[in-house]
Amino acid sequence: MDDSIIFAICSRFLTHGKASATAVATWAQSELGRNDITRERVYPIIKEGMRRGFLVLRPPRNELLAQRIADRYKARLGNIQVLDVHGPSTLEHVASAGAELTLSLIKELGSRKDAVHVGLGSGNTLMMVARQLGQLLKSENDLPDLVFHALTSGFSVREPMSAPVAMFSFFNDATTNVGYVGLFSEAVVRTGDYEGVVRLPGVRESFDEKNNVDIIITSHASSSNESGQLFQFMKQYSSSGFDALKMEGWVGDVLFRPYSDSKPILIDCGIRAVTLFEISELIEICKKGGRYIVLISGPSSRSATFSIKSDALRPLLSQDLRVWTHLVTDAGTAIEVLQD
Repeated sequence: MDDSIIFAICSRFLTHGKASATAVATWAQSELGRNDITRERVYPIIKEGMRRGFLVLRPPRNELLAQRIADRYKARLGNIQVLDVHGPSTLEHVASAGAELTLSLIKELGSRKDAVHVGLGSGNTLMMVARQLGQLLKSENDLPDLVFHALTSGFSVREPMSAPVAMFSFFNDATTNVGYVGLFSEAVVRTGDYEGVVRLPGVRESFDEKNNVDIIITSHASSSNESGQLFQFMKQYSSSGFDALKMEGWVGDVLFRPYSDSKPILIDCGIRAVTLFEISELIEICKKGGRYIVLISGPSSRSATFSIKSDALRPLLSQDLRVWTHLVTDAGTAIEVLQD
């Protein structure tokens, strides 16, 4: 259904007092000539309007939890968002807030740059952020030119939309010029072949442009979550590498690069993901300033049960492993990382 029709239905329902579904359907039939819109279709249309970003619910921020995180981990309060949300829809709200934050950073950088480059990580969480960001970019004016970069290839063959290049389609209707830099390589390679792979034509070009990236959007995974992509891949294809990671104290990964409670894990696991940035590079970006890394830390999107990833977030709050300039999380995760 056309955007304008969906928006009109949502607007009528919300702005005309106690308009019932029947009244909205009658109005749509008489004023819009849409006899196909019946009372039964009004609520599904409103739900679709929410999906398309016409109706945005902005949950309250928990400033106290944000302050406690900032105080404990010596971080800048203004760069921490803790959403006061709970339950199954938590990740959707965290992703939406991440998209809004990214848009604000794009505008900030766009005030002094003609083009802003945005790097996208992989996974369902990032797909949700990208989808919402795409909706926001459809209705914004005075945007700089945008270039989106794939930071990894992703390696979930059953969830191809979670790969960054698949997310590019969300930005086709942005109200500005949009360009793309893909990453066309094997998602995972033998560790000994890695340096050769990143020099191959079609891959080298992506790595050559990585220093142009102004904003990185990424999430993280917990090694305790058996549904995590790196967990599943290592378990299936490199059991010895999986065991070696566990021996090194593996607690999580960012851009499919593993880390322990105190440092990146750099051992040879036999295989590794192809990714534009190593954890050490993310840390250095945060220290130097001038570029932004948005870390989205909501519940797991791949777990059959509601699964908080506080165990994997806690090390990333420390100075030694701080891979973010801006953090978006939820109250449940914040409460857990603050527990002694």
